Amino acid sequence: MKKAWIIGKNSMLAESLYSQLKKEGIDWVATGRELDLFDHEAVDRLIQAHRPDHMINCSAYTNVEGAETDQAGAFFINETLVGRLGEIANHRELKITHFSTDYVFDGKRDVPYTEECQAAPLNVYGKSKLAGEVLLRKKCPWACVIRTSWLYGLTKNPFPRKMVELMQTTDRLIVVSDQIGSPTFTRDLAEFTCLLDGTSGLFHVSGGGHTSWYEWAQMIFEWARDEGLQLKCQEILSVKTEKNSCRATRPQYSVLDTTKVSKVANKEPRFWKFAFMEYLNESSVQLA
Repeated sequence: MKKAWIIGKNSMLAESLYSQLKKEGIDWVATGRELDLFDHEAVDRLIQAHRPDHMINCSAYTNVEGAETDQAGAFFINETLVGRLGEIANHRELKITHFSTDYVFDGKRDVPYTEECQAAPLNVYGKSKLAGEVLLRKKCPWACVIRTSWLYGLTKNPFPRKMVELMQTTDRLIVVSDQIGSPTFTRDLAEFTCLLDGTSGLFHVSGGGHTSWYEWAQMIFEWARDEGLQLKCQEILSVKTEKNSCRATRPQYSVLDTTKVSKVANKEPRFWKFAFMEYLNESSVQLA
């Protein structure tokens, strides 16, 4: 990778990519909504001005609940727009990396999902992300698609920050205990993105090991209490998915098998708790 074009410049993942690219000595240009990707002349001007050789798509419709009532919006961003990026990459002979999700699976397994497992999304968000994968690889056969899970980072409002905010304002929290997955730090995902460097194909990248939303929330609660944060919350109660009222159905088990990416990148993803402790140490001021 000589120069990257990051699409979705204000996303949580993009912030980590900037740091990783700087560390690797790789220059980049980043765009957001100010660039109409369907404006061929505008896209041509950007490419001619900056000469990127690798497109990295960080843009996505990620509101799982919202997608159930905004199907058109979810499919436009997660499929149509991704297909357009595939056309650009194919026409300009650029590498392209795109990110997808563990929610393309139905969660009926009890062992990690490999890249060869049949996708069967349960909600609109997952269906739109799978549609984007398919369309991208049709438009650009050499595309690199990275599926990840339970992503959190130092910016925006990820699960850990939401939990702390609720703990400071709510007496008691109720968190789902039977949905199992692997939290993934954006910093780790950014590192593996660079290690893959646009390698063609489908890869699973997530934190090592697994947990439940409830266990993760308990870890956050114990950390916040030990840090002396002013918490209103006194306890966290677990609830089964069937008792939790949500519009979107979520997979109960969506752990990703990272064997393939470990072999290609010659490195295994960090155990999720190690990465999360690093996150907590660096974000403690923001969380407080």
